[in-house]
Amino acid sequence: MKKIKLVLVLLVFSVIITAQETSSKTQKNLQKSEQKSAVEKRQAEELAQLTKQLSLTPEQQASIAKLQQNLNNAAKASREATKDDPERKAKRKQMMLLRKEYDANIMAVLTPKQKKKYEAILKANQEEIQRQNAKQENQGENPDSNGGDE
Repeated sequence: MKKIKLVLVLLVFSVIITAQETSSKTQKNLQKSEQKSAVEKRQAEELAQLTKQLSLTPEQQASIAKLQQNLNNAAKASREATKDDPERKAKRKQMMLLRKEYDANIMAVLTPKQKKKYEAILKANQEEIQRQNAKQENQGENPDSNGGDE
């Protein structure tokens, strides 16, 4: 009788452990799905914005959508390759190179008029990034709003 009880207890524990592992895998898959849909949403928003700003043709939209996907895949591969690298600057440099290549490929799809507009968009984006970086640096130097004197 003790052997039967022991087997039943072990069986219950194995069922619980299996259920927990399945739940954990399901949660990981759900998180990956949410991340993927967020990336796809951001790509669609960027493409819609470029379409509006540059008056893209359907062929250009398809080309740029493919370029976006290629950039996403390359960025993902880069993150995986450097995930154990503690050097943040190296990771950032690699991403910047990928983005430059992406921008150059977009330029190849555009007409001369669209290229000028796209260059202006890139310049405005760069200026915004610089403003945000400066703002973050200023906040880092003065963490409290009272100026540090109390």
